[in-house]
Amino acid sequence: MACHYRAGRQRGFTLIELILVIILLGVLSMTAASRLIGRSSFDAYLARDQAVSLARQIQLRAMSNQTPQGTLDPCLSLRVQSNHFGPATCAATTYSGRALITSADGVTIGGTIQGDIQFDLLGRPYQLDSHGSKTLLCVTGCQITFISRNTQSASLCINREGYIHACS
Repeated sequence: MACHYRAGRQRGFTLIELILVIILLGVLSMTAASRLIGRSSFDAYLARDQAVSLARQIQLRAMSNQTPQGTLDPCLSLRVQSNHFGPATCAATTYSGRALITSADGVTIGGTIQGDIQFDLLGRPYQLDSHGSKTLLCVTGCQITFISRNTQSASLCINREGYIHACS
């Protein structure tokens, strides 16, 4: 007795079809999960990454726009407050730039430094005291922490030489 198989009839799926279905389900589930999780779990990290970019941009502008005597346009300073991270208020008309963090973004700012941070020709951070003299900042390092609605935090660090980077 011989077994007869009919050519051309398949039962089941090929390996390629199964792999494609698994990949498509993975993509769909990741998209759905990101919608369900919401953006608040990423807010602190996004704010920190944007803040690093903005702080470096302000630092570069300050380094290239000073007079030989070292005087700086006050609009080229970085304002750090609990509800604001970005250029000084006057910078909206003088230099284009958007403040990254406001109270509407749902991220609060804390850390070892507050106020207007200026940068000298070498990129080092300083503040002006009440007498107008420069006080170097971040001698032991400064840390600015961004805290999202769900209390996750991410930090930005500035060292005494002006290196701005993401830190833990």
